Amino acid sequence: AFASPEQAGAALAEEYVRPDPSGGITIKLPPTVITDLIIEDSGSAGYGYPDIQIGPENWKKLTLFVKERIKSETEVSDILGLATENGKQFLSRLFLDSGYSTVSFSR
Repeated sequence: AFASPEQAGAALAEEYVRPDPSGGITIKLPPTVITDLIIEDSGSAGYGYPDIQIGPENWKKLTLFVKERIKSETEVSDILGLATENGKQFLSRLFLDSGYSTVSFSR
């Protein structure tokens, strides 16, 4: 545990961010993961399908089924790859705008 957010940030920076002598920076990327998935019951007003009346236990079963299915589909549709590329673009702009000459990434 860290005594403060600053200590946690310094430890993360030391592990994941490496400036180089030429003015560039290398960022070690952690594995891309889905950290949360939210399934909302929006009601029938927003779509043309009839409501299905299910109780709390069956709603829980349905959402667990859908979450597992979506997790397996992420590999097929390369959502995680797209998330990695978007993260690289964001970090590249951030560090280049901060004055670093180059930004590279490692795993």
